[in-house]
Amino acid sequence: MSALTATQVTALTPAQIAGFTLEQMQGLSATDFAEFTSTQVALLTPTQLSGLTTTNINALTATQIEGLSTSQLAALTVSQMGGLTTTDVEEFSNTRLTQLSAQQVGGLSPGALSSLSASRFGGLSQSQIAGLTARQLAGLSVTDIGDLTTTQVTALAPTQLAGLSVTNLAALDTSQLTALTPTALRGLTSFQLRSLGTEAFSTLDATQVAGLSASQVGSLSTTVIDSLSTTQIGYLTITQIPGLTINQLNWLSETNLAAMTPAQVGALTPTQVESL
Repeated sequence: MSALTATQVTALTPAQIAGFTLEQMQGLSATDFAEFTSTQVALLTPTQLSGLTTTNINALTATQIEGLSTSQLAALTVSQMGGLTTTDVEEFSNTRLTQLSAQQVGGLSPGALSSLSASRFGGLSQSQIAGLTARQLAGLSVTDIGDLTTTQVTALAPTQLAGLSVTNLAALDTSQLTALTPTALRGLTSFQLRSLGTEAFSTLDATQVAGLSASQVGSLSTTVIDSLSTTQIGYLTITQIPGLTINQLNWLSETNLAAMTPAQVGALTPTQVESL
């Protein structure tokens, strides 16, 4: 195959292309593959495409990518997607990008994912966002985090949220924070919760706060505890109350202590009561 000239490659018939074995496909150089016309690329079977090396996939032009059928695009493996460079990803049109599966998007390198513009990143579906790995999310910049729509934020899973750096967590705005599901919030680590500011925590509603575990509540900074309103105190459940540390209780104002319901007071441990 490598011995063929550009003119000979472009002259290959549909029948000849259909007869290529996986071994022959894998033997193509990037130069060889780049000489395929869009029409010839469109003739490749999904099996043939899935057998291409990442080098050959990288050689696809924007025109060739646009000419791929839905079944051809779906045949690209996670490994092949992982080999795409930022330039390669830029060659995917918005339509082609949205047609990628969650697994394919999850195969992109953090750098390739981060290279997407705000509009293209914001165009990823909930299922595609759900397919992002913790490693990919950890590689996003503050700007990338800001590009997440509230619909996309709703799709984040606990493991994904746990992968955010404290810097990126702090970059979430009010609308994004309120879009986080209680289930996703259960993924926040003690380190992340200790870094959570008073303004960020104050945006969480009763359902979100109630979804936190007792150990997560016990990880909140004393600054957050000190800033709690009587309404927010009421958000704490009887299963969370025992998780408050002695130090946190010492930062509760008399007003907040007085605002605790009988059920909340009854949930205090003997050690907690003794410290008051």
